[in-house]
Amino acid sequence: MSENDFSKTLIALSGFTGITHLDLHQCIFPTLNNDIQFLSSCGALESARLYRVDLVEGPPEVTTESYLAQLLASLSSLIFTLGGGPSSILEIVPCAGSSLKRLSVTSTINTVSSDKDILWRSLNLEYIAFHIVPACRPSLVWHIPDILRKTLVSIPPRNNRVALDEHRGHSVRP
Repeated sequence: MSENDFSKTLIALSGFTGITHLDLHQCIFPTLNNDIQFLSSCGALESARLYRVDLVEGPPEVTTESYLAQLLASLSSLIFTLGGGPSSILEIVPCAGSSLKRLSVTSTINTVSSDKDILWRSLNLEYIAFHIVPACRPSLVWHIPDILRKTLVSIPPRNNRVALDEHRGHSVRP
C-alpha cells in the first residue's frame, strides 16, 4: 500500500466511527506506526485480528510517541497470526495499554522465542491463548512457560485464563 493509498484508506475508515471489530487479512503496512494509525482511525475499536500483517520496514528502534498515544483505550482484544516474516507487529501489544484484556497468538514458525518479552509487557491481560501448528511444537512450546511465568507474576490475581492449543484442545489455567 503506497503512502497515498494509505492516507486515502485512513480518511475513508475514519468516517466509520462505529466500527468495533476489525479483521486485517494479509495486509502490508510501510511501518509499525502506520499500522497503529490505521487501528486508531476506528474510533470505537474493541477487537482487532491481525492475520499475517507484514511490515515493509524492519522492527523499529523507537516507536513514535505521538502514535502510541492515539492507540484506542477501548481496544480490549488482539488476535495475531504470525507467519514466516518478521514478527515486529507484536510491538503493538505493550502499546495497547491497560484496556487490553484478551490476547491470542497463532504461530506457524518459531517466532515466540524472540518476542517473549514483548508479550508480557501488557499488565492487565486476563486471557492469553497460544495456538501452535503441530509441526512447530518442538521448537516453540518450550518458550511458553517463561512467557506465562512473567505474565502471571505481573498480573494482579483474579480470574485469569491461559490457554495452550496445539490443535488437540490442551489448555492451562494458572
